Parts: sequence; C-alpha cells; structure tokens
Amino acid sequence: MEEEYKALFEMSQDLLCIANINGFLKKVNSQWCQKLGYSMETLTSHPFTDFIHQDDQRITAVEVNKLKKGQPSVLFENRFVKADGTYIWLEWSATPFQTTGDLFAIARDITEFKEDKNELECLVRELSQRNRQLEDFAYIISHNLRSPVSNIMMLSDFLKQTDPAPSQLEYIDLLENSSLTLNETLRQLVRTIQINRKVNIKKQTIDLNQTLASAKRHLTQMITDNNVTIITDFTQVPSIKYSRTYLENIFYNLISNSIRYRNPAIDPVIKIISERNANNTMLHFTDNGLGINLKRYGHKIFGLKNTFHNHPDSKGFGLFITKSQINALGGAITVESKEMKGTTFTIKI
Repeated sequence: MEEEYKALFEMSQDLLCIANINGFLKKVNSQWCQKLGYSMETLTSHPFTDFIHQDDQRITAVEVNKLKKGQPSVLFENRFVKADGTYIWLEWSATPFQTTGDLFAIARDITEFKEDKNELECLVRELSQRNRQLEDFAYIISHNLRSPVSNIMMLSDFLKQTDPAPSQLEYIDLLENSSLTLNETLRQLVRTIQINRKVNIKKQTIDLNQTLASAKRHLTQMITDNNVTIITDFTQVPSIKYSRTYLENIFYNLISNSIRYRNPAIDPVIKIISERNANNTMLHFTDNGLGINLKRYGHKIFGLKNTFHNHPDSKGFGLFITKSQINALGGAITVESKEMKGTTFTIKI
C-alpha cells in the first residue's frame, strides 16, 4: 500500500509536499522541480519562505500560523519565485497532521488563469475609460453645436420673412431643412448619452396590453391610414418588470417601423408575442413588410442614422435608440428578415 501512495504522489500533476513546523519542505514530488526549475536538494535544504515572492511573505505567514494551530487552509494563493527569476501563481490547500505537526499541502499552478484574468481586467478598464471619453466627447460636441444650429434655424426663419426672391427662397429652404436635420441628430445624440449614463433605471411591473394600448393611441392616425392589423398573444407572459418609459418607446418604435416599411401590395399585419424561454422573457415583433437584406445590411441595422429603404420619414434613429434602451437594462435585441417576406425583432428581457 505504501508503494501505491508513493506512486500516486509522484504521478500527480499538482505540486504535492510535506513540510515540517520549522518551515522546511521534507518531501516534494517531481512537479516542484519541473515547475520551479530547482533540484530536490535545493528545495528541501532551504526554508520554503525563501522561494515565496516578497510581496506574499506576510499573507503566507498568516496561513502557516493557522495551520500550526490545527486549522486547514483552503484555496489560498501566493507566488513562488522560479530558478530563472520569474514566478508562478499557486493555489493551495493544506492540512496539518495532528500527530506530528507536519503539514501536507497540494498546490495547483494557476499562473495562466491569473494572467488571463489580469489581461481581461486591463481590457475592461481600458474599454471603460474609452467609453467615458467617447461619451464626454459626444456630450461636449452636441452641446457646443446646439447653440449655433439654433442660430441658423432662427436666421433661416428671419430670411423667409424678408420677402426673398423665388431663387433665394429655394436656398433658404435647403438651409432650413439641413439645420432641422442637424438639430434632430444632436437631440438624439444627447438622448442616447442620457440613456447610457443612467445606472439605476426605475423598474416596475408593466402590463403588456396596456403598453400596446398606449403605443396605439400615439399611432392612431398611422394605423388607420394604413389599415394596420395588430395581433397579440401575451398569455405566457402578460406583464414584465421593466422601465415603463423604455418599454412604451420600444413598442412605439418597432410598431411604427413596421408600418413605415410596409409592403405596399398588402395590408400590414403586425404580430406581437411574449414567451418564457428558460430564465428569460422574450418579446417577438413580426411584420409582413418589405424586409431587410441582412447579408448586405445586417451589421448596420442598429447603427446610428442607418436606413435601408428610400422612405421620406427615415431618420435612422428608431432602432438605434431601441437597442440602446434594451442594452441599458441588460437585455438584447436580434433580427430575422427576408426581403419582401417581413421582419421579426426578438427582445430578450
């Protein structure tokens, strides 16, 4: 049986050792030599604290004192210096022998994990900093431009009142339209920044039928003029906990989007279905409209000021704002579509 234990000791891919209360390694397996680059003689002839990274000496001493008092140590981490001067991270589990006072310990090399974790944390910090810089830049630009744009709008309105010649009036109209478009772009930019900066968005239980009724009230004329049929099935999930403002805006944008890009050959039909999928609530908005060429435009659908059909009311803001609001609450939105076959937007709450 003793031979079998010795074999297991040597075959382990972890670093196994027995240490005495004087701080020396009495026995180590071959993984110690492979991982650290020292000979067995070197490892067992020096206090094991000689191999511990200077910055981890104090916290290691605390763990060793616990073991001396008979308390086990579980998932403790420190760094050991290798023979080439570099170091590795080790995760320890150790327990004392009550009879001899010796310590039995198992260590696992977690260097790669720690490096990946540190790299990820650095990337997260860098991305967060860049996002803040972009938000600040957009905020400053939008506010610095709003005053000049307002002045241009006032100037074009003033010029119209001066009884200009027909040739001049054409240029004034172009100036007015351009300033209105720029003003709308700035307004939506500020709105998006406000969405992204909100941390604690108020949520409440919202009835989906009531949300739809609110959207339909705002779109009454559009629905009537285009003979729109809206079919719903909220039996699986009749209500959700969400931001009321955001949800009403999402319903409004997706319904108006379906009507705006309807197939002129048929009456618009919009289906809205809620369902429970695993731990998530899903909302599906399906229409029979013009559809979108996803191979060509799939990567642009939720971008700012991106449009895919020649429609006079297309501004390229609706889907961008919708996605921003959904993302702000930790959700996601996806799209399936075929040209002239309609589109389905799916929201994961």
